[in-house]
Amino acid sequence: MTREMRIRSAGVLFYIVLLVTVLLTEKGCQFITSMLGSVSKNTGWAGLLLTATTFGMAIFTSDAIGWVLSAIATFVISPLLDGNMPSGHFYDMEWSKLTYYDKLKDEITKHYKSQHDPQHSDKDAKADERRWKHYSDDIVLSYFWQQGPERIVEWVSRRYTAFFIYRSSAVGILLALIASGIVVCAKGLGASVVLWASVCLWVVLMAFLWFMSDAPRREARQMVDLWLHAAFDDRMRKAVNSIQDRFPKTCRHRDSPKDSSELSTASTLDKRRTDSK
Repeated sequence: MTREMRIRSAGVLFYIVLLVTVLLTEKGCQFITSMLGSVSKNTGWAGLLLTATTFGMAIFTSDAIGWVLSAIATFVISPLLDGNMPSGHFYDMEWSKLTYYDKLKDEITKHYKSQHDPQHSDKDAKADERRWKHYSDDIVLSYFWQQGPERIVEWVSRRYTAFFIYRSSAVGILLALIASGIVVCAKGLGASVVLWASVCLWVVLMAFLWFMSDAPRREARQMVDLWLHAAFDDRMRKAVNSIQDRFPKTCRHRDSPKDSSELSTASTLDKRRTDSK
C-alpha cells in the first residue's frame, strides 16, 4: 500500500465513523438531509450535484485528515506511551532501541582514521570527525538502510505501513467520536440505544486496532536489529549464513543470490571492516 493510500484510509474511516454516529441519533437522518439541501425532496440535477460535491469534498479532504491523524498518532501519542516527549523524529526514537544503532558513527570514524591519506591533514580529519558527530544517528543508519537488501527493506516497510494504518485509524475513530459527540450535543440530535451500541463497537474496534499495531512494529524493529547484528557481529553473520546455506536453493526466491550474504548486507562499511582485519 502506498503512502497516499495509508493516509487516505484513516481519513475515510474518520468520515465514516462521524457520519454513521450522527445518523444513528434520533434526529440524525433529518439533520443530514437538511445539510445536503433536502436531497430527499429534490430529485433533480441540483440535488444530485450537491450530493456528489459533498462526497467529493469528503474524499478530497480525507488525505489531509489522514495526514493529521497519522501525525498525531506517530509524533504525539506513540512517544507519550513509550515514555518520551512528543517529537517529530519517530524513526530516531524507534531505532534507538536497536543494539548497534549508536555504533554506526563510531565505526565510520574508526575506519576513516585507519585510511591514512598524506594529502589530508590531521586538522581536516578532526574537522570531518566533528562534523559527523552532529549528524543524526537516524540519518547515518538510513544511508546504509536505503542500500540494504531490497526484499528485506520492502518487508520492513510493509510492517511499518501496517503499524501506521492501525494507529492512525484508531486515532481517527477516537477523534470522530469526539467530533460527533460535539455535533450531537450542539444540535440536540438526541441519543438512542442503537447509538450507544454503535459507540461501544467503535471503541472496541479502536482498542483492537491499537493493540494490533504493536505486532508489526515489533517485527519490523526485530528485522532491522537482525540486519544490524549480521553486519557488525562476526559470529552472528557466520551463524546466519551457515543456517541459510542449509535450505535447498529451490526454496529460495528465484532472484536470490547464490551466496547467503544478502542478510549480512553488501555495504561498503562492512567490506572495509573486513579488509581492515
